Amino acid sequence: MDYEYSGKGITIQCLCPGPVATDMVSGILKGEEKSPVSQFLIPNVNLYTTAAMRTLGFSSHTTGYWKHAMCYLMGQYTNPGVTFLANKFLHGKQKLEKEKNA
Repeated sequence: MDYEYSGKGITIQCLCPGPVATDMVSGILKGEEKSPVSQFLIPNVNLYTTAAMRTLGFSSHTTGYWKHAMCYLMGQYTNPGVTFLANKFLHGKQKLEKEKNA
């Protein structure tokens, strides 16, 4: 799309963000948003928006936030099995916590 419209003075940018501190993300994290890792990687809406707006016109594809770019690149070069195991571990941890609170 960027190629098609570049000759008409229109810039197309693909924005692929990571998690941003919103009600939806809080619902998914279920209390984990206070962990040091979450606090480091998940920006608030204002911080993310400011960072993403700074990327306009500089690239056709961006995550909009440098910490999200770091995670994106790590995902590009990590074995999918490692990602699967990490997600399985986190899901199991959440399940145990839910059973404990029930």
